[in-house]
Amino acid sequence: MKKFTKLFLSCAMVSALAASTAVMASAAPTSLVTDKNGLAGTYEDGVLDLDLTKLDGGIDTTQQATLLVVKGTAYTDDASVVGIDQAAGADFDMTGLKGAPTEDTADDNGYTVMVGYYTAGESSKFQIASATLFAPEATGETFKIGDTDFDDEIDGFDATYILRKGAGLATNVGNVGDEYKFTVAFEKGSKAVGTSFVIGDTDLDNETDGFDATYILRKGAGLATNVGYVGEEVTAAAVAE
Repeated sequence: MKKFTKLFLSCAMVSALAASTAVMASAAPTSLVTDKNGLAGTYEDGVLDLDLTKLDGGIDTTQQATLLVVKGTAYTDDASVVGIDQAAGADFDMTGLKGAPTEDTADDNGYTVMVGYYTAGESSKFQIASATLFAPEATGETFKIGDTDFDDEIDGFDATYILRKGAGLATNVGNVGDEYKFTVAFEKGSKAVGTSFVIGDTDLDNETDGFDATYILRKGAGLATNVGYVGEEVTAAAVAE
């Protein structure tokens, strides 16, 4: 599968797609609702996976196809474009949409998804297929892995808090052990939207231990290996107790 890349490309296909944005329809939480020409697919854990096998007229996989995703009911200007991708064969698999699927079909939660393609066969022609999905913008806090006291710094204090928590101490442990859930997929760590993240877990193995503290100290010493994901920014929301 080809990952979605946010490219702004200028071509006739894109112009045609932008002009064809359709009115939003009611949507199931994890699936697209087809508006035109058989476009189908699913959206889950931040990944949009398109099924192009049902496109009207079939798709000529030897020719370039174009994927356009816009926020809201229609293309208005470049600011509404989430991204554009073009590929021969149109084997699209898009990641990067923020938010979990929702039944709330308010325009603010909506995306319009379009694919411009050439139909199969001798009488091939260019067609546009479209669908809608609803996924609200992600919420949550953005912080750096390893910053256990949320002071926007990663230092020996953070490592100490992890060790104190591991020793069973209840004071001067920062926020170590607090559970969050990713609201934006963290691709470097292969963490999807909705998966668990524990403060102090710098290698994302769902544990906080001496290894995590060591990674912080190694990163602070300027080392580039065996540092887990220390310093990487993530977006996550606290799990209610």
